[in-house]
Amino acid sequence: MKRSWTLILTGIVVLFATIISLPISESEKTFKFLDNQKFWQKIKSKNINQGLDLQGGSKLIYKAIFSEKEDDKTSKLDAIRSKIETRVNRFGFAETSVYTVGTEKIAVELPGIDDPDSAMQEIGRTGEFKVYKYTQGKELIDLEITGEDLKRIDPQTIQNQDGSVENIISFEFKGQAVQKFANATQELVGTSGTIIIMLDDQILFNGTVSSAILDGKGQMSGFKSKSDSVLTANTIEDGALPVPLTLEATSQISAKLGSSAVGLSIIAGGISVTIIVLLLLWMYRGMGLIGIFDIFSYLVITISLYKILGVTLTISGIAGYLLSIGMEVDTNVLFFSRVKEELRRGKSVKLSIKDGFGSAWEAIKDSNISAIILGTILYYFGTTQVKGFASTLVLGILTSMFTSIFQSKILAEFLSEFKFFQKKSLFGIKESEISETNEKAEKMISEEKGKVFDIMKFSKFFVIFSLSFTILTIGLLIFPAKNGEKIGSYQTGLPLGIEFKGGTEILVENLDEKSLKKILNDAKVESLDVTKSSNGILAKFEDISSEEKTSISEIIKNNGGKIVSWESIGGNLSKEIVQNSLVTIGISSLFIVVYLAFSFRKVPKPTTPWQFGIATIVALLHDLVALFGFYLILTRFFDIKFDSLFITAFLTIAGFSTSDTIVVFDRIREKLISKESFANFKDLLNEAISNILARSLLTGISSQIVLLTLFLFGVSETAFFSLTMFAGIIFGSYSSIFIATAVLWKLQKNK
Repeated sequence: MKRSWTLILTGIVVLFATIISLPISESEKTFKFLDNQKFWQKIKSKNINQGLDLQGGSKLIYKAIFSEKEDDKTSKLDAIRSKIETRVNRFGFAETSVYTVGTEKIAVELPGIDDPDSAMQEIGRTGEFKVYKYTQGKELIDLEITGEDLKRIDPQTIQNQDGSVENIISFEFKGQAVQKFANATQELVGTSGTIIIMLDDQILFNGTVSSAILDGKGQMSGFKSKSDSVLTANTIEDGALPVPLTLEATSQISAKLGSSAVGLSIIAGGISVTIIVLLLLWMYRGMGLIGIFDIFSYLVITISLYKILGVTLTISGIAGYLLSIGMEVDTNVLFFSRVKEELRRGKSVKLSIKDGFGSAWEAIKDSNISAIILGTILYYFGTTQVKGFASTLVLGILTSMFTSIFQSKILAEFLSEFKFFQKKSLFGIKESEISETNEKAEKMISEEKGKVFDIMKFSKFFVIFSLSFTILTIGLLIFPAKNGEKIGSYQTGLPLGIEFKGGTEILVENLDEKSLKKILNDAKVESLDVTKSSNGILAKFEDISSEEKTSISEIIKNNGGKIVSWESIGGNLSKEIVQNSLVTIGISSLFIVVYLAFSFRKVPKPTTPWQFGIATIVALLHDLVALFGFYLILTRFFDIKFDSLFITAFLTIAGFSTSDTIVVFDRIREKLISKESFANFKDLLNEAISNILARSLLTGISSQIVLLTLFLFGVSETAFFSLTMFAGIIFGSYSSIFIATAVLWKLQKNK
């Protein structure tokens, strides 16, 4: 009875997730009966938010200038974020996002805004409103009147007697400020002294006083336009920021990437899901149907959660989503494979489902928790793109664990109560494979129908091959390349994107290299590099001021050019990206080692739990080095550089590698704990690897279908990202089977 109610509850969750996940137009048309429900009114108005790399727009990163003795950075940074959010909302930008980055930075994302220059300075200005008395004796006295002392501030447009129109801001003080202002104006009447009103370093008013102002009322004039006076008044009204900000990076990103990437992701996802469905049906028959329903549930629940939680989807977020889909498939394959093993032992369907899930649970738990550890650390330390990857990965894994535990398992147990579902042929098991004796069943399971691969026999070859590839990577790094970065006067083989080295990068259409180079040379930009790319002309140079940027943009437009994207990153931010990436890998590796040491604590001696953790990290580092080397090879043949998308691919493969290795080690742990009889540790490793070989290939192939589709049909911005991910999954599968086990064997032999 309890199981039935659980199934009903999960069914209701899936039903509503399906409704919510539908596009708004379709859901409104299909489910009109929900229109009067308040909850539905809130949900149906939401669509999945698209990040700047999908939708296009502008991104600004400000750094707070804290004093060395500042001890309350977190609360002040949060106050800054709140005030900037208020300012941004006043500009009327839709779907803006303002968030803190680390402990000193604020990021502002403005989707659909290609040119934020008009608002850029107002968004990040300190907004400190001050009133001074400048005496006849040339003494500047602070009247200690701030924006907090204003009772009213009102931007207005007035018509003068000569018919001209003037933009002004009228104001009125309150409290003690009224008397302070009155005293100051009384003292200045008939003198050459002036009242000065300033907003940060901008003088809003500077004039002599003809008569005392006793009521605290006044006005400021001289604004260029109505929008100028409105922006100034709004900034004053919002109040000053706790500390000043400096603009550290700006980006204008084309929406071209979005339309292509989203559409192709849907196509690639559709192809992938179709192939996975066919594979599950072919390998697991009736259980495959449960897997199909589980995948469907997973897809609609994650999409509905994206809508409800307001997740902003980016290219890196799509990567995290794809990885979590692979882990969802992996969970089902682990479960179903174990059920088939139990059926071969001659157990009933009902008992096989119970024992199969119990056997698979440890591997499912460890691989998912390790990925959650990685994702959580990535989110905390990562940049914006990394956070997008981490959020969709962790959310996907949590959803996967829900659908696996409360749906696949319970649904399988429920169906096993029916006589029809108790036919073992529905699970892809032939009568000849079923044994009444454990000895024969174990032999059949472990040998996979007579085939145990002596993989450890070639372990030295695999290690030598990997070391050779590592040496090749070092060689590519040291040997100079045309687009490689310089260390002093030496040119390396490492081409870095703007995220890593700082500076300005613009992509321009409708101009040739010569014309763009002349424009930038005339503007006297330093360290200029102009090259032709697949999407236009790419120019890179040292960072410039906002005034210079405006001037260059106008000249390019006047010459018939079109700026597709403009990105500017300060040197300090680029160093922080590199440092955060290294720190993230280091911290996550440490946490994973500690977790695995705890999880594998029951393995019998002479094997120790630390050996499994160390071998997992060695395999992880192997994959990251191999991926780095593979990308270096690509840079020798194609006009690509190490950028933020590579970081995303780098971290995605870290998650895949860790998960895949843990599944292999779980089978080894199981055989050690069960005290199965083996001549030596090498034979145990060979049999464990043979057991999970088909499962590893299935998970890898399903992910690679998606990536291969994106590479073959994707736009250039995502093609090499997909190819890198494709290669990374090959490295991850290879290291889990051949490198991690070789390291474990070596550690065991040294005991």
